[in-house]
Amino acid sequence: MPITRIMGYIESVFELSEEFMKEPRQVSIDTKSLNALAKRMKDEGKSEFPSQASSPLYTPKLELLASSINYCYWYGRAGLYPASGGSFTMYNIVDDNIDKKREGVQLGEIEDIALELTEKRFPLLEQRIRHLYETLEFPVESLVGKVSHGYSAEECLTDICETMPGFASDLFLKRAILYIIQLNRALGWFEEDMDKIFIPSDYQVPRVLRGFNVIKYGPRLTKDVDKGGVLIPEGSQAECEIRAATILACKALSDSTGWNASEIDCWLWMRRKEAPGNHHLTVTTAY
Repeated sequence: MPITRIMGYIESVFELSEEFMKEPRQVSIDTKSLNALAKRMKDEGKSEFPSQASSPLYTPKLELLASSINYCYWYGRAGLYPASGGSFTMYNIVDDNIDKKREGVQLGEIEDIALELTEKRFPLLEQRIRHLYETLEFPVESLVGKVSHGYSAEECLTDICETMPGFASDLFLKRAILYIIQLNRALGWFEEDMDKIFIPSDYQVPRVLRGFNVIKYGPRLTKDVDKGGVLIPEGSQAECEIRAATILACKALSDSTGWNASEIDCWLWMRRKEAPGNHHLTVTTAY
């Protein structure tokens, strides 16, 4: 009987990305531009992620709830948000409705967040509410103790994916890995693992990479993205190639600069307003 190799979740995302980019049809990585960007990054130095109040008591819960619904804020086209909302509005809603004196997720907190999301007309509302309720199954109150005993990013990612299907359903695990990165940024957790993880692949990072000519789109995808308002289907080869190329390009930037995925993500995200053009449009709960 053949032996089946069981991959960890981190390794599986890298391997999946490599498979998509072996024979890409719509997206490519430009090595010359990548090297030029790596040089610029080293010349300019690392960017500091905006600091915010945090505590081991409530930050793991706040970031868990926020990560569970951190996706697709627009209606039909980029920039059309409900009630001028977006990720900042979402974070404020979560922050305003959690009990900061209790570690675990409470049913009442979820109900209050769901009501406010409804009142503010967030898109994909049914999915967001379902994903919020999934967080009740995750023992977030035990994380502080686990981390103090050597709990790794891979172990945390495994627990997230095997407890909450809403996180696991994304092939590239964007929201799950972002949760780990946010805990690192806020609390310094998983520091020894940050050089092993992949970048959260979403709308903005590929747009910024494209602005630096690091990733390039084929003629059809270029037309669809630049035109604006054209939806790229979730799970299509084009959409998967965009996200896979983003992960592999950022891994190459990490190798060239010596920075970890969190630092690469921060540097690119902080320059999102410099990048011209549209991000691709995919209606998804993944990002």
